[in-house]
Amino acid sequence: MYIDSRSLDDGTVVDSDICIIGAGAAGITLARELANQPFRIVLIESGGFDFEDETDGLRRAVNTGRKYPRLPYSRLRYFGGTTNHWGGVCAPMRPLAFEHRPWIPNSGWPISRQDLDPYYIRAHDVIRLGSFDYDAERTASAMGMSLFPFDPSRVETVMSRNNALRFGSHYRRELDEAKNLTTYLWGNVVNINRHPANPYVTGVSVRTLSGKRFTVRARYFILATGGIENARMLLLSRDVEAVGLGNGNDLVGRFFMEHIWYLSGVIMRAGTEDLLQFYDPESFFGDVAVRGHIALPDELVRELQIPLFHAEIKARHPSVLNTNAGKSADAVRESLERWEWPENLGRHLVNILSGLDDIVGHYAGEKERFPALYLLGNYAEQIPNPDSRIGLVAERDPLGLNRANVHWQLSDLDKHGIQEAQNVIAAEVGRSGFGRMRIAMPEEEDLLLAGADGGAHHMGTTRMHHEPRRGVVDADCRIHGLSNVYIAGSSVFPTTGYINPTLTIVAMAIRLSDHLKARMNS
Repeated sequence: MYIDSRSLDDGTVVDSDICIIGAGAAGITLARELANQPFRIVLIESGGFDFEDETDGLRRAVNTGRKYPRLPYSRLRYFGGTTNHWGGVCAPMRPLAFEHRPWIPNSGWPISRQDLDPYYIRAHDVIRLGSFDYDAERTASAMGMSLFPFDPSRVETVMSRNNALRFGSHYRRELDEAKNLTTYLWGNVVNINRHPANPYVTGVSVRTLSGKRFTVRARYFILATGGIENARMLLLSRDVEAVGLGNGNDLVGRFFMEHIWYLSGVIMRAGTEDLLQFYDPESFFGDVAVRGHIALPDELVRELQIPLFHAEIKARHPSVLNTNAGKSADAVRESLERWEWPENLGRHLVNILSGLDDIVGHYAGEKERFPALYLLGNYAEQIPNPDSRIGLVAERDPLGLNRANVHWQLSDLDKHGIQEAQNVIAAEVGRSGFGRMRIAMPEEEDLLLAGADGGAHHMGTTRMHHEPRRGVVDADCRIHGLSNVYIAGSSVFPTTGYINPTLTIVAMAIRLSDHLKARMNS
């Protein structure tokens, strides 16, 4: 059942057993897993079923860190959350991402990849991803496609499964029909109310933009509002803990991480053979789109002592660039800039191909087409950095709440990792005889990794750890020091790995739902 919070009487008190705050990928997954159980569930969502400017404006944050172009549009605040515009890229995180790595400060999860595998399989069903099979070589072979001829101990092909499932529309009817679930739309949690003397939460205060106020009481609470808003809500809830709920060790909001998206490197094939289509664009294998990427294998990452790395490939064969005899490098550059590369990648490509004259001279009058180009969108793990953080600013939103301050920071090891990875790839391109690779990473920069963006993946701000002094939540995602408050979503990730987080978010939400069902039935 769906209820418009604006229709409630002012001061209404809603009683439930479990209260979920936020109806994005994590919140909807939790609601589905807990549906039709012998206990009452309340799901609170800030928006309605469609985008609305006024509600969406509540999430606006202030940026005081490095330039972060994706911040203004990286989240959506209505039923379904950011799954209303996500790209659908899914794969499990590599086992190494969960391990403590001595060269990565603050690395290590309190759970292993093996612990999460059963939940990854169940998450596949939620996102409709088909079989839990990420063998790139077998998949490409079954599709009749070829891979880069690289030594897999140096550079390997990995794959993603891609399905941009809109959780809100896809599961809307199912949640409506759940007998034990009530969803309150247009309700904004403005405070998490801790008991003044005992370590538990009694309820959450909720307001609508129209001015209505109500309270939800429950045995257990789950905060599932995203990597920025989860931290913001804990920092705002300071009636009992002056520094914010669960923030006794000054960890809430710290370790804000992204996947570093950095455009550098282009592979030019030695001949003019057809593109390797497994890498770009997405091709369907059965009912699911799949796509190849290149990555450094775990053992090599250990040897190099760098963060995990992979690269998305923008593969193009610009046959419009007929390199007739006498065609100049300037003309090729001009043609590249006109070519329809996503997000103006043509201009970046021109910068990378800084020495076009020798290439054009080689192909002019000899080939009918310019060689295939594989542009690397480097997509790397960011190391945990306590100085990269979410805080609060004095500016307030229409509900009177302090807005979030986003202070995203990178470190020298982040750049070193991308440099080392590209050097390995370039060496393997040459050794294999596939072609040549150009790298465009300046040594001296006013800003570290100038031009880098994030993948709109907000992680790490309520990180997991067994020890309260090193994490906000424990291995069950329960806030240390509070008996009945949990956090869902990528804000609990201690490290990011390199792959998009949604599959792991859903797997972790299923795991949390099993934990809560066990507690409710004990």
